Amino acid sequence: VKVAWIMAGGPIGEEWFTRDGSKQEMLSRIRTGLDQFAAKGVLCPPGLREAVLAEEFDLEACMARFGLRGQYEDDEDPLLKQTSNTTRDRLRVVKAAWHMAGGPMGQQWFPLAGSKQDVLSRTRTGLDQ
Repeated sequence: VKVAWIMAGGPIGEEWFTRDGSKQEMLSRIRTGLDQFAAKGVLCPPGLREAVLAEEFDLEACMARFGLRGQYEDDEDPLLKQTSNTTRDRLRVVKAAWHMAGGPMGQQWFPLAGSKQDVLSRTRTGLDQ
């Protein structure tokens, strides 16, 4: 869902992008992501909802069906290949710019803790703000 969203021009750093949590929480975020296509006017590939929520799901087949293979994958994101310190430094710069521009304190995307993917996602959220 995330790859289709990004390839369709949806904003990066959506709350539902997070991949941690229980199976039930992840399924809830998948459904939220699918609902966001219509809610935010992002073109959803026809049949994506049915394919993603099918009882028998095959990632490779789904990615191929919608032409998403090799387009954008977290493992291929060059920013994730950098050190954790560099990833955190990126977020520090965005936070500093946010403060300099008079942005309010205590934003949900401020924490520096977490995996590189989480920190990078929060960095992108900050940039989208």
